[in-house]
Amino acid sequence: MLKTELVIVGVQDFEAAARRLRAKYGLGCVEGFTLPGTGMGIQVVPFPSQMLEIVGIMDRAAAEANAFGEWFLQATAQGDRLLGWSVRTDDLEGVAARLGLRPHPGVGIDSSGKQWAWRTVGMERNLAFEPFLPGFFSWEDPAAIAGMYRGWMAQARHKIEAQGIAWVEVSGSASRLREWLGGEDLPVKVCDGPPAVRAVGVRTDMGVVVLGEML
Repeated sequence: MLKTELVIVGVQDFEAAARRLRAKYGLGCVEGFTLPGTGMGIQVVPFPSQMLEIVGIMDRAAAEANAFGEWFLQATAQGDRLLGWSVRTDDLEGVAARLGLRPHPGVGIDSSGKQWAWRTVGMERNLAFEPFLPGFFSWEDPAAIAGMYRGWMAQARHKIEAQGIAWVEVSGSASRLREWLGGEDLPVKVCDGPPAVRAVGVRTDMGVVVLGEML
């Protein structure tokens, strides 16, 4: 079973992005993780079991020294934007076997020094080449994740009741997306155009708030 769990937002400046998200959409942003060895970090707009993953540069020299950081700088050169999305699976090995890909480990360190580990399939490849296709991932310790989300929600202090990701809108090949997802049905809208994440709808007590491709 697949679940849309996060949409990736690339930003040039964490503080400026957080101010804009609160002022424009009523959404609070909290510290997430640093990504060791990349010069990059993650802040989070949390929902009860989903998030907007706000990615930015913490050490430009370190980011320029690795392929992902270099790509990220190019991708956000024109401003803050939606970069990709990811779905959570409880059978990452099965997904990897179906797609003929290998899972890759990832780790983030939160502000308390605690490490959070995950594994991904197709994430960096899709961000760079086919961003309308989601990456797949699983948490190393899924039992701890509910508590992590509760903590983030308490810190975020959203100005509205932010309930979760209602849908993702992408442009690209609908048939390619269906094949990539193995036929599973997710709340994703597909329109014509070059491969991209075009928008994300956030479900709130005030209706669906829509964040466009460029924030």
